[in-house]
Amino acid sequence: MDVFVFLKETVPKMDKLKVGLSSPAFIAAGAAIIAFAAIACYFKLRPSADLLPPDYASILFRAVDPVEYSSEEELFFRLCDHPLLIDGGMMSLGLDYSSGAKCFMISARALSIIWGDHDIYWQWIAHPESRFSECAELIEVCWLAISKTIDSNVLTAHTAYAAYLVFKLAPNAHGLSNPLQTAKITVAGDTVSEHFVCLDVREGEPPYPWWAYDTEEIDDVILPSERQDGWWEVQLGEFYSGDGIDGEVGMSFAEIRGGHWKSGLIVEGIEVRPKNNSGRKHNIIIDCDRLIVICKDYCRRLIV
Repeated sequence: MDVFVFLKETVPKMDKLKVGLSSPAFIAAGAAIIAFAAIACYFKLRPSADLLPPDYASILFRAVDPVEYSSEEELFFRLCDHPLLIDGGMMSLGLDYSSGAKCFMISARALSIIWGDHDIYWQWIAHPESRFSECAELIEVCWLAISKTIDSNVLTAHTAYAAYLVFKLAPNAHGLSNPLQTAKITVAGDTVSEHFVCLDVREGEPPYPWWAYDTEEIDDVILPSERQDGWWEVQLGEFYSGDGIDGEVGMSFAEIRGGHWKSGLIVEGIEVRPKNNSGRKHNIIIDCDRLIVICKDYCRRLIV
């Protein structure tokens, strides 16, 4: 849009202005218009509906609850803001703002957890902060291993992804500060990412004795970070989705080397999202009509 045409439409009668043309308010209004126009040109705006995955109709069919929407644009933003529960509540699916790529969270119930079906080692609980009906809480085990395998064709093609274990620690958690917990990603059976992680880095919590290991092994331990939804996550690794026919993607977390007992881990699931998506909602898909409304409203508040 021509900036001067927009200015003319916004303030059509100059004699009704309550401020002078050289006033700071008028200058600020013009600067705002130019800035918004520059953003629009820079991003070469595209309709957000174009970012919907081709199979979005089948995704909606798998939703636990019916999804109502008035336009594809509305559906896009809804999937970005509020992931859908699908497949009987075993998984949630959302979209990445910037690319439209699919983001998955696989519930703990859908994961493979060693001893997960034995109630002396694990218990299944309803957690008020979880999107899923059940989370897995570790009572006590010596060998801890969690994994999941998915088909690469469920992901958005040609996208760099990262996988994360999403969890909390109970107040009485212990034995989870071992620095040699292993995270690994495989694609078609080949290991593409493998590193050490440490789940428990709470202040004041005594760490597992790192001196018991070769210090060179623990130089690059990845630590967890807190999410906006109140949970914690630790990266299991990164991989590239390719053309969607690369076979299965395996994601795993394990701690079997320490030989000690562990307790208090609460697992919500494993999240798979585009690598450049931090889990925060940074929307750079700008809608033209919304942009114009924002500009006009801002200018009117400054000028009228």
